[in-house]
Amino acid sequence: MSTLRTIIVEDDPLAQRNIEHLCSKDDRIELIGSFGNSEDAVDFMTSNDVDLIFLDVELPGESGLDLLENSPALPQVIFATANKEYAFDAFQFEATDFLKKPINTGKFEASVTKAMKRASETKVMREKPNYIFVKSDGRLVKIMIADILFIENVGDYVKVVTNSGNFITYNTMRAVDEKLSTYDFYKVHRSFIVNLSKVVDIEDNSLVIDQKVIPISRSNRQGLMDRLNLL
Repeated sequence: MSTLRTIIVEDDPLAQRNIEHLCSKDDRIELIGSFGNSEDAVDFMTSNDVDLIFLDVELPGESGLDLLENSPALPQVIFATANKEYAFDAFQFEATDFLKKPINTGKFEASVTKAMKRASETKVMREKPNYIFVKSDGRLVKIMIADILFIENVGDYVKVVTNSGNFITYNTMRAVDEKLSTYDFYKVHRSFIVNLSKVVDIEDNSLVIDQKVIPISRSNRQGLMDRLNLL
């Protein structure tokens, strides 16, 4: 993707002009709209493709968080706000980045780089099959990649844990890891490969997916940190 079709949702005129100026200097950004409230932005997105939003949270009427709830198709979001307290909300909505106002050129460019990287990864994902077939109980079962929570080693077998059930198949963790390495999966322990998008909590040596506590090995922890979308 050469450019990101971008809108700004910011009610402060000075802050809006600052982001517009930063966008105008970055060839990776195609600015297609600026809005002072959430409602107008949602109306625009109903009939226009948007790749990226620079979004303030505190807006007149519906907030920026309401916009994310009501958006017909959620694009990438870079929060642009003066309040650090919204960082947790940014994490909940899987925001690409969180910028504290006033925004300088260096931090803006770094955020756009993150957005371009995520857009490129998403494009690759769309070009790959969004499913795998697993041989379980003598039959081939089609499993959607997005439904997989984690994979667990059970002796000479692996257990694929999904939203709809578990599937045990004769295979090795190495083979599974190679198969899923181009998706958003990471081997956090010799016995566990996790879907990073399903992780809800991380502590020093463990993480949680669907109330399951999964260990993180010391040797794999830094690799996990590098793969996460950290603010």
